[in-house]
Amino acid sequence: DTDHDGLNDFEELRTYHTDPLNPDSDYDGLKDGPEVFQYETDPMNRDTDGGGVADGHEVLEDGTDPKDPSDDLMLFELYIQFDYDKSIVKPQYFGEIDVIAKVLNRNPGSSAVIEGHADQKAKSSERYNKKLSERRASAVRSYLISSSGIEKKRLKAVGYGFSRPKVKPDLKNGNPENRRVEIYIRGAGKDGLDAAGEIPPENK
Repeated sequence: DTDHDGLNDFEELRTYHTDPLNPDSDYDGLKDGPEVFQYETDPMNRDTDGGGVADGHEVLEDGTDPKDPSDDLMLFELYIQFDYDKSIVKPQYFGEIDVIAKVLNRNPGSSAVIEGHADQKAKSSERYNKKLSERRASAVRSYLISSSGIEKKRLKAVGYGFSRPKVKPDLKNGNPENRRVEIYIRGAGKDGLDAAGEIPPENK
């Protein structure tokens, strides 16, 4: 078991077609072995139930069933471009964030977790990127509070740096898909529509 994920290399190559050198072949946050033996999810499918949220997030963060699409939280995925080493949200992204505010205001009992994620390169600092991604998530939270009057206690901001990539990091050139802000809304239902009748980006 070269990558120490709970599956031996032969099983990875011949049975599950996973990567024996990558403990999390589909970058969903769960190692391949637990996906097969514990959670019975597909180690080659980041979102086994197709509900919109990665298997690992369902298991580790949300407490939902990665094999049941009906209980997935509502996810908005934003690719906000910040200036280098900055955490100021540019006006061009206000519209996307305003859609999220409409969902939260339409559902007064709902809450949201705003996650900042960074892209990893060869010389990237884990500590620096974690702090920067948290600052950027906090900036989105602050905009939601100031622009829509949403109560602070309903919004939480966290930064994961490059510890939770969505796709394989490109250590030389970078991979912009990993540089993102994800907003998970609990208590807003799963109708897939926001207050303006638009489809959340993750569900397009």
